[in-house]
Amino acid sequence: MTYSISFRKSAAKELEHLPGKFVKKITDEIFALAHNPRPVGSKKLKASAENLWRIRSTSRIPVENK
Repeated sequence: MTYSISFRKSAAKELEHLPGKFVKKITDEIFALAHNPRPVGSKKLKASAENLWRIRSTSRIPVENK
């Protein structure tokens, strides 16, 4: 099963301010979530009542699974 990936405008804007090598690594990992939405090392955010997860990359990436 393949999932769809979408970015909030604020997230896309933040990516624009990062160096290119980080953007490539982060976006590759984000788009990999379309095939595996909870990769090894992902954790559910405890303080969130929503279905929010984080993955570790060059930086922490919050992910909302719908």
